[in-house]
Amino acid sequence: MFLLTKFLTNLIISPAFIVFVLLIGGVIIDRYNYQRWKKVFIITSILFYIISVRPSKELIVRILEPKSVPSMEKIESTQAYVLLGGGITETPLAGFIPTETAYPRITHTAILYKKSPKKIFITGGRVYDQTRPSESSVYRDTLVALGIPYEDILLEEESRNTYENALYTSRLLEDLDIHSITLVTSATHMYRSEKVFTSTGLDVIRAPCGFLSSDSPYRVIDFIPSAYNLNFFLRAVWEYVGISFYQIKLFIVSLKI
Repeated sequence: MFLLTKFLTNLIISPAFIVFVLLIGGVIIDRYNYQRWKKVFIITSILFYIISVRPSKELIVRILEPKSVPSMEKIESTQAYVLLGGGITETPLAGFIPTETAYPRITHTAILYKKSPKKIFITGGRVYDQTRPSESSVYRDTLVALGIPYEDILLEEESRNTYENALYTSRLLEDLDIHSITLVTSATHMYRSEKVFTSTGLDVIRAPCGFLSSDSPYRVIDFIPSAYNLNFFLRAVWEYVGISFYQIKLFIVSLKI
């Protein structure tokens, strides 16, 4: 009964419903002998199923995420923390707050600071709307609420993407004679971020957080399409696109040099 309830719930509120509709559509079209549309419906439903189940999500996410985390000795050896922006959102009651993606980065930075205090550089400006507060200023307020001293937090408020995060932050760090950093960002975002920050000449120790992959054994329900799996699958695809873009961008920059 439990599995049946879960299946019916997922069928109604997740991609499973779309898969179901597409398959039924394929059957109906087949009855009227529309062979071309039958193939489109069936192939689309199969693809939707594949990208909405946990095994596919685990496969595409696990490739992106680091296979290990640094020791505290390595983190202690760096001169500063760099916290990457992950967006803000405006809420009716709380005003501007970090996004769901950003919260693990902020809390992880706070945890590391409590173990090994050093300056925290937050990088992230106003991506679209210039009337909004910067991402880094919103994150600073959250860190202060978590007990991090205000004077130990420095902001970079001009960047709009990962490349600019690295470019503008490296300039601030250079002015303060800081050459080694602990880089804090989401695990799936770490590969791209580390590449870009390292290209500026910084010595980077990565401190990934917000892991999306899991080592828990598969269950029957993991093979039922869900919006949760689809969301993380598409986020991983977006990251692969971002990696490709930055590889091209860094190559072009190297040619100009």
